[in-house]
Amino acid sequence: MRYEPKNCNLKRSKTFRKSTVIAAVAVVLFILAIVFKPAEIALTWHQAREKWGVDELIIAALTLVLVLYISLWWNWMALHKGKRAKQEIETLKQQIEFIIGATKTGLDIIDSQFNIRYIDPEWQKVYDDPTGKKCYEYFMGQNEVCPGCGIVKALETKSITVTEEVLVKENNRPIQVTTIPFQDSSGEWLVAEVNVDISERKKAEEALRDSENKYRTLVENLPQKIFLKDTNFVYISCNEAYARDLKIGPGEIAGKTDYDFYPKKLAEKYRGDDKKIIESAETKDIEEEYLQDGQKRIVHTVKTSVKDEKGSVVGVLGIFWDITKFKQAEEEMESMNRKLQATVEELTQSNNELQEFVHVASHDLKTPLRAIGILADWILTDYGDKFDEPGRERVKLLVGRAKRIDELINGLLQYFQVGHTRRKYEEVDLNIVLSEVIREIAPPENIEITIQSELPTVIGEQRRMVQIFQNLLNNAIKYIEKPRGEIKVGCVEEDGFWKFSVCDNGSGIEQKYFGKLFKVFQKLESHDESEGTGIGLAIVKKIVELYGGRVWVESRPREGITFFFTLPKKEMGVKNAKLETNIACGR
Repeated sequence: MRYEPKNCNLKRSKTFRKSTVIAAVAVVLFILAIVFKPAEIALTWHQAREKWGVDELIIAALTLVLVLYISLWWNWMALHKGKRAKQEIETLKQQIEFIIGATKTGLDIIDSQFNIRYIDPEWQKVYDDPTGKKCYEYFMGQNEVCPGCGIVKALETKSITVTEEVLVKENNRPIQVTTIPFQDSSGEWLVAEVNVDISERKKAEEALRDSENKYRTLVENLPQKIFLKDTNFVYISCNEAYARDLKIGPGEIAGKTDYDFYPKKLAEKYRGDDKKIIESAETKDIEEEYLQDGQKRIVHTVKTSVKDEKGSVVGVLGIFWDITKFKQAEEEMESMNRKLQATVEELTQSNNELQEFVHVASHDLKTPLRAIGILADWILTDYGDKFDEPGRERVKLLVGRAKRIDELINGLLQYFQVGHTRRKYEEVDLNIVLSEVIREIAPPENIEITIQSELPTVIGEQRRMVQIFQNLLNNAIKYIEKPRGEIKVGCVEEDGFWKFSVCDNGSGIEQKYFGKLFKVFQKLESHDESEGTGIGLAIVKKIVELYGGRVWVESRPREGITFFFTLPKKEMGVKNAKLETNIACGR
């Protein structure tokens, strides 16, 4: 639908009429001169020539021709300019409509009766022909003027009006309508509406509102206290946590200062801190005193300057939280650390004294023991024939007792050294270690020791590994009383550990005695019945636990016993990754 203003081509029309009138007047004068001439003019050519002369007649004729030519040229130029102007207007109109369509901008012209005078082609594609329809019918599908209509306001105020509306026929698509009132050549008031799609803007506004709500919800529910002040140190806002401490609502803090809530000295301190923040435009991280319910608290405060778009400081933002309990715990921990350090120093001194005592005591005790043993041997050798049989037995018993005490001292020294001497870790191939231990023990011919699977290479101290297998094998040999003894050594991988087993077919023990096996000097028989010191298994337990493993036993009377121990698995030097063995020894 095209809208042609009534004054369109007005200038062009006036120029055309003027040239036409001039030409018509010239023609009329010429005809009147010929047909309706007065008597003095109605002369023959000869008379005219005699009266006016030839030159005058020629000049008159040429003048008439020139007038006619000028009028015709003028009229032609006016028509030519009108066509070119019309083409330019049409081109401009197409460009405007293209821009409107590309930018999703709608354009329409409506009169004071809400009749649509013009609508751009893009809108017509959506809303069809607007002929005979009111704007509220055409766009909104309503039977009356829309509430808050911008057209009414623009026509009343004769000024540009900007409103926001939704297009019901386009799923409530939001638009911004700029209504521009104007008059045509006849003086009639019309409005031009420029309609811009604001869907993206509305989505952005909605997203911003959601973000603001989330931020506000977060700030309001944070346990930390948050506040905002202007450059005059006057509160602008705060969150619920801070307002609760001040016994007010969050909306009541605006316009107040620290002097309204705190003692003068503390308020002046806060103001001084805020002033430094504003002047330096920096962020400060401080610990300071704070009053809560009349009690002094220690708070951790972070204050930073707030700047506007130009970079000018416009206020102070602060956030703080109570660290009183933390500071108290910190002080208690420092006190405990001091006590612990003192205890460690005392233990270190005691340990050094104990280590020195053990070495001195072992040396001082072993020297006379060796002397006693030597003297007893001399007496038995030199004067053995002088003793009767009970006498000789008593001397032998004295030698045995001295030897046992020496073994006890050695055992205690070994037990003490576990975990108290400097450890040198290295790769230890347990296959080699076990072979050397068996060779040193030299088991009796009636006892067979079987290694059921290849053993791994571990990281540790070789001498400690020797002690573990030496004590376990000696213990097994000592309690095998059968004509044919069997000892089986095995290993499997289990839950990140190497699980070892030493199984024998000896006499076994009852479960109620399991707890006594790994205690120092704990033996299941009397000292006279056994040559052991009661320290060997305690040493095994101490070494295994030192390496992060554990040791336990399984047994039944007369069915033998199996000792288990574990060591953390180290992924290096493993000869057989799939160790499979029957560590239960068939039981």
